[in-house]
This record gives sequence, structure tokens and C-alpha cells, in this order.
Amino acid sequence: MKMKDRLFHPVKYRYLRFLASQKGYKTTAGLADVIGMSTETLRTRLNDGTAKGASRWRLDEVYRVMDILHEPLENIQLVFPRDGRDSPEMALKIEKAAHDGINIADGKTKKDSVSDIILTHRSGKVNV
Repeated sequence: MKMKDRLFHPVKYRYLRFLASQKGYKTTAGLADVIGMSTETLRTRLNDGTAKGASRWRLDEVYRVMDILHEPLENIQLVFPRDGRDSPEMALKIEKAAHDGINIADGKTKKDSVSDIILTHRSGKVNV
């Protein structure tokens, strides 16, 4: 897949990373501290088992992250997709939003763009 003349690279938990970034958690360490886990544990959760001894997200951690990011529980499948992987269409939509500099905290128009990601996911339609 390509987006604006560059190769698209799959990233696990893309929407979680996007939301965390928009909420001001620019580093793994900052988000890990607020969640109450070590930076290394968060990294292994985000990379979903690629490190030796890694484990999957626990339910209490999932709820804590949803609370911290102020995401409604109905969006849990977006923030924590199966196996940490978004559909290619959804991943492109998130990538485009990040590339366009959408900031959830800045006004109605940009919030609508994030809402559009969620609505697009639910309807199964993607307009990239």
C-alpha cells in the first residue's frame, strides 16, 4: 500500500498510538507512567509479544487506557483491535489523519475528523 508516494508500514495499535499522541503523550514513558506500568511493559504490550516474555493486554489495563484517553468503551475495538492490527483501510485512515496534523484538542473541525474515523470504521466505508 502507498500513501502520498511513500510505502505504508503496518504499525500495531496505530489508533491507540494516535490517540495517545493527540492527548499529549508523546513518548511511551509518559503514557506508561500514567497507566501505572513500566515503559518496557508498555512497549511489549504495544508490540504484542515480540519481546521475550511479553504478554498481552490485561482487561484492567485496557479499561485504564480507555479512561486515560477519554475514549468511550464502545470504541474499544478501535483502540484495541484483534491482534493489535487495524484493517488496512482503517490503518490508512488513521495514518492520513495523523499526516494531516489532526489534533483532537483543537476545535470542532479537527474533532469531527477523528469522529469520522470512528464512523467510517462502523459503517465499513473508507474515504482516504
